[in-house]
Amino acid sequence: MDIPSTAHSRRRTRLALIALISAIGISAGFGRDVLELESRYLGDGCFQYQLRTLYDPFFIDISFGQLVPIAFTNYVSNTLPPHWTNLVVGGKWNGILFDKTAPQPRINEISFTVCSSLTSFKTDTNGFFLNMQLLLAECFEFRDTAAGRFLSCLVPCTPEEADGSAADLVVRRELAPDLKIDELIQTNRDVCGLKFSWAGTSTVELQGSHDFTNWTPVARFFGDPPQTTWTTNSSLNSFGEFFRLRLIADRHDTNALGSASSSNN
Repeated sequence: MDIPSTAHSRRRTRLALIALISAIGISAGFGRDVLELESRYLGDGCFQYQLRTLYDPFFIDISFGQLVPIAFTNYVSNTLPPHWTNLVVGGKWNGILFDKTAPQPRINEISFTVCSSLTSFKTDTNGFFLNMQLLLAECFEFRDTAAGRFLSCLVPCTPEEADGSAADLVVRRELAPDLKIDELIQTNRDVCGLKFSWAGTSTVELQGSHDFTNWTPVARFFGDPPQTTWTTNSSLNSFGEFFRLRLIADRHDTNALGSASSSNN
């Protein structure tokens, strides 16, 4: 039985590893959370909600409109963050609303406190609602869109409804999935293709690197959900031991294709 050299063993290990932790140019990993909500019970029926936006290069801008703990009962009072106002509908408090007196930063944090006459609490899986306006990166065909999301949070409740939740709850939400390299295809230790997954049709660029710093374009090709296999009849080893995918367009864009001796399967 042939025993591979130490160098060859290290090389195969590194190639396999990058298939698991591969990046995609403007977004990395297997999924990137872009929203974080922390809800905290402060005692005496008072709750603090902190909503944060996190870095995700798929999103150029995220602007919030209305934020409301929809299951918040027995409302008494609240403390507003700057540039936000209370929204009252039919005499009932219905969350807070951005007053548009200042631009919202891309990396944003909004904190406000709300008090209830109830001093027990529980976790509600759809207890917090937010609506927002999104501006996506240039690789998306429809970049400007509105969206609404429900998030889990702590809310006041009667003593018999209390579920023993911890007094601090942090939840995160992904809005757009990343591309994922599922497998690097090898023949006689030469990389000759890959399998990747994404939620929709795509035009992608494969890039290679020797050092995770300098990346060289290899080829551009189309992808189709749920998984795409792309192969070439040339070894890709000269491009490096590490590979990543960059999303060029969320569609099949023939104008964005580069030349490559390859085939789509």
